[in-house]
Amino acid sequence: MKKNLIFITFILICGFIIGACQSMPDITGNIMGMKDKLLGPKRTYQSVDPESLPPVSKLAIAAFEMEKQGLLDSFPFAKIDAKNRKIHNKTDYTKFTERNIAIVDFQQNQDGSYVQTMMSECIDSFGRIDISENRIVFSVRNPTEDEVAEMTTTILDTLNGLKPKNKKAREEIKHVIAEYQRAGGLTADGVPGRKTAESLAREIPILDVSEISSAVLYPQKPMAELYVIPYETVDKNVSMFNKGFDSLDAVRKNALTPDKFGVLAKPQQRFVLFVYFFDRVNPELPVRIALAPNEQRWSNDFITPIRYAGRDVWPVMIETMCIDESFGSERIFANIFMKYKCIGSFRIN
Repeated sequence: MKKNLIFITFILICGFIIGACQSMPDITGNIMGMKDKLLGPKRTYQSVDPESLPPVSKLAIAAFEMEKQGLLDSFPFAKIDAKNRKIHNKTDYTKFTERNIAIVDFQQNQDGSYVQTMMSECIDSFGRIDISENRIVFSVRNPTEDEVAEMTTTILDTLNGLKPKNKKAREEIKHVIAEYQRAGGLTADGVPGRKTAESLAREIPILDVSEISSAVLYPQKPMAELYVIPYETVDKNVSMFNKGFDSLDAVRKNALTPDKFGVLAKPQQRFVLFVYFFDRVNPELPVRIALAPNEQRWSNDFITPIRYAGRDVWPVMIETMCIDESFGSERIFANIFMKYKCIGSFRIN
């Protein structure tokens, strides 16, 4: 059992570190952190203790993570037909880092196949968060001699390609290899050679995947940031501000504090509001921005018509507001509503 767990852990490292050399995500049965954010009462999840799951469950995680990175077809330990892919989530995961995986269901069917459902949370360099529900149905078998030969070459290439810049990650990889070698009666030097690769190839089960699917999950209260910039600043260099999240740094740099806004806010003065959503927004629910003297206050003074987010995106809303004669010195909040629920209040004066 110890040897079995060692090589499963090793394959997980290969699956998650190769190429990007990223740190391992948290694999847990505690789903509450993500569950509380999700939209709608219809979804129910049960916590699954990862320690109670067989090692093949971790192989299923590795297979799914490689599928998300577009690597699964290049790894011979999993076999899947294109017609069995039901990926409704079109996120480019090469730009994301996995930070939490929660196992929410694991079952073995009467025919011996397995079904595993997972919730996955990823984040990109902008801080945008992706939450998805992933499902994989698979059976397990021993490799044929031809598959052993193919996997030996692949594993050896993978091992030799694992060169993370992080010293701790390099030491962990060497330690895992050495532990596996020691358990298998090989020279425990932590150096991956052909004997180590062939030994792994003979022990790694083949996953015959009959279904693999992924769907986006939408939070009840998506996170957002709101910024206000003078209209003249934006108008002088429109191309710097209209590139979506690629303009985020420029928007933050030129944004006004409430005090600076109060100084500049004269009658007929125009400003541009930028709203960046760091969670996905359900495309079936309207999003509106209203101005009010209080936080979370519904108002008839909406500066935006009803908007619907594009599917599977992190929206950026850009609106223009003009100061009227009654502005005075009263406080103004920009309140963001998703349908009738306030999901964010931002004091702009």
